[in-house]
Order: sequence, then structure tokens, then C-alpha cells
Amino acid sequence: MLNRTPVGHLLREWRQRRRLSQLALACDAGISTRHLSFLETGRAQPSRDMLLHLSEQLEVPVRERNVLLVAAGYAPMFPERPLEDPALAAWPTSPNGARIFCFACVAKPNSRPTQR
Repeated sequence: MLNRTPVGHLLREWRQRRRLSQLALACDAGISTRHLSFLETGRAQPSRDMLLHLSEQLEVPVRERNVLLVAAGYAPMFPERPLEDPALAAWPTSPNGARIFCFACVAKPNSRPTQR
């Protein structure tokens, strides 16, 4: 079933999760509180760039940024891959077989953890 939650409602939820006022988020994002209020109430439709900018300010996870984009009528921007995807096979695994995804591994995906 498709998500029918308005994008403004989702933005407000993320702002409240981060315990930010409209004024604080508007200042951080460099927009007016009026514009942010209009986006949250649905009186204004956010552009794709505005949604990405606000989600960056709110530190919304990438998967949830796709949810925001789809709710606003835009195509998802960030691809999702199953863990079985062959493109992820180059990533190292832990001794129990779990994939290791960390910042240090991004620079060198074939590196192995050192034994101490």
C-alpha cells in the first residue's frame, strides 16, 4: 500500500523528533519560519532541493529521505540494495559472517580488520 502521509506532516515529525522549533530549523536551513510553517501545513509544496536540504539539516536517514521525496511526489533519489546484492560482496565480513559497513571501510572496501 502506498504511503499517503503528506510531506508536511513527515517534515514536522522529523523536526519534533530532533526537538527543534520551527525557528531553530528555519535558522539552520536559512529559510523563513513562515516558509517552513507553510511547508509543514501543506500551504506550500517543497521543491526537491528544499526537501533534501531540510532532511540534511534534520539528519534524516537516507532511507527516510526517499520516503519524504515520494510523499512530495518526487522519485526516490537513493537506491536500496538487498544485502545479498553482488555489488556488496567486496565488503569485508566479521567472523560471524556479518557485513562490516563503517567509515574506515569505505576508503578501502577490501581491507581486513587487524588482529590484536
